Amino acid sequence: MGTADKKIDPGTYRSHIVGRATPRANCSIPADLLFNGVLLCSGIIKDISVDGVRLFVPNKKWLPHEFEIKADVFDRSIKVRTRWSGKEYVGARFLFNQDE
Repeated sequence: MGTADKKIDPGTYRSHIVGRATPRANCSIPADLLFNGVLLCSGIIKDISVDGVRLFVPNKKWLPHEFEIKADVFDRSIKVRTRWSGKEYVGARFLFNQDE
């Protein structure tokens, strides 16, 4: 069996390529982005892992370094910290405690 015939788990492969500690699952989940409980804008969670999310935010003008994500899949708003930001996408890491 040559390398072209080997099955590669896309999540593991992607994590290896970009240096992620955990694989992300593709999704399309509507979400509100809030700061101190005030709605800043809406977006779509495009992929998610145990560590964070990639958000599609087409009408993003400005987001603080830390904000909350509210989505039906979460039982509460989740605090996150921006890791990177592009024109319409934001990568954010979950903050489960204040020491992160």
